[in-house]
Amino acid sequence: MRLQCKIKLGRPLHVEFSASLLTSTFLVQVLMDGINAGYERLAELQVKKVNGLEIDNLKHLCGLVEDCSSESLRFDLDDDRVIALNYQSAKVTISGILKRHRITVRMATSFLFQRQCARRTQAD
Repeated sequence: MRLQCKIKLGRPLHVEFSASLLTSTFLVQVLMDGINAGYERLAELQVKKVNGLEIDNLKHLCGLVEDCSSESLRFDLDDDRVIALNYQSAKVTISGILKRHRITVRMATSFLFQRQCARRTQAD
């Protein structure tokens, strides 16, 4: 993909974006809560892995989190930073965090619908 921009001097600037950049997933902000104390300053970092598995895109990251079967949930980020949470505690706490920050849905409804369809297909 090629993006053309004009800079102050009026000359066009050509920027090439790789496919990996377009499918990268970033942690923009950590919403404050006791379960993630100490991580609230982490922001604008690319999420590289979830529980040791490299992620392809946001949909893949959501799937890895939702299907987590281990006790802990680990996010490897840029700059060798790591977020590690107890998965069951995080799962219980999420509704309170969402209410406190006035977020009405925990995940895009299109992701949830696709996941439900995939689970039904696997069950058949």
